[in-house]
Amino acid sequence: KEERDRLRTRFYRSKLSKLTAVELLDWFQYQKCVPTDVSKQLDQIRELGLNGLSMWDYGVKNPALLRKELRISSTVSRRTIVQAICREIEGLGCLGMPDPSGEVSLVVSSGEAPPGVTDNKPTGR
Repeated sequence: KEERDRLRTRFYRSKLSKLTAVELLDWFQYQKCVPTDVSKQLDQIRELGLNGLSMWDYGVKNPALLRKELRISSTVSRRTIVQAICREIEGLGCLGMPDPSGEVSLVVSSGEAPPGVTDNKPTGR
């Protein structure tokens, strides 16, 4: 229980937890953040109005939601998404370490890297 509480605290401090619905869609589409194709699920993610906070339920608390609600049938894709979420919780994902101020900015379009990401390495933003 204590370990789960520590993990939850790290999640809420992570940049992932602070993403808006639009930013989360961008995160899912950027291959260096989530290295699997989720293009078929983007409409479902949008319809459900998922944001960064939702990723606690989908990646940690109940990963079966990836199959049930997002209809991701591939075990490898589901595992890849969970791993991407865990990397973000630990500050090792494409968003980088949590910002002490608690702010995060992610705008990705046309496959461009999120701010603070260069060659899959956070730049400290």
